Amino acid sequence: MLLRRALDAAAALIAPTEFVRSWYVAHGAPQERLVVLPPALDDGPATAPRAPRADGVVRFAYVGGLSWQKGVHVLIEAFAGVRGAAELWIAGDELAYPDYVAGLRAQAGPAVRFLGRLGREQVWDALAQADVVVVPSIWYETFSFLISEAFSASAPVVASRLGPLADRVRDGVDGLLVPPGDVAAWRAALQRLVDDPGLLARLRAGVHPPVTLEEHAGDVERLYTRIRPPATGRPAGR
Repeated sequence: MLLRRALDAAAALIAPTEFVRSWYVAHGAPQERLVVLPPALDDGPATAPRAPRADGVVRFAYVGGLSWQKGVHVLIEAFAGVRGAAELWIAGDELAYPDYVAGLRAQAGPAVRFLGRLGREQVWDALAQADVVVVPSIWYETFSFLISEAFSASAPVVASRLGPLADRVRDGVDGLLVPPGDVAAWRAALQRLVDDPGLLARLRAGVHPPVTLEEHAGDVERLYTRIRPPATGRPAGR
């Protein structure tokens, strides 16, 4: 098989998270050649994160695909039961799965705002105005750049305790982890953040910026240096 030959010939294999590395090993990839190197974020926020608003409203934001496996329906159903001053922003392409989006809109209450598809500057602006970023996936991600973007904007993350998401969010440190698809658990997590401003502040303080391009390039360069074959000593020009 072509893939097996490529795996066998590679001097090193890169996985974005420990979960993905373990999955590869479980499916026959050579464990001794697998290295975890998280991808870098290729840009940063255009504006500084907004300070907490005087009105006390907690703003949750989802940015990404609007499809069933992303679990946005779980998020909207959970948010419908949240009490207190809170908003939910949903950003994503509404044309890819119009029937699914129509169901989301029918389910959403007045505190849910649909932003449509955003450009890069608009994404950073939305994240800068968010208090919390939410990643409610009910199917495996491989990494989730949204988490990197949230951390770059100093926003804590509420994410499904599922696959790589659980590798990336430190429960109670820079975010909260919630059972995927569990509406009641998601509602409870969102309600905690509305009811306890101190918790939100502690999670925000625990956020670390993601890997930069320079850091990632350095990691890759060190990996290549370690695995490259020794010089053959051939004459120059050959």
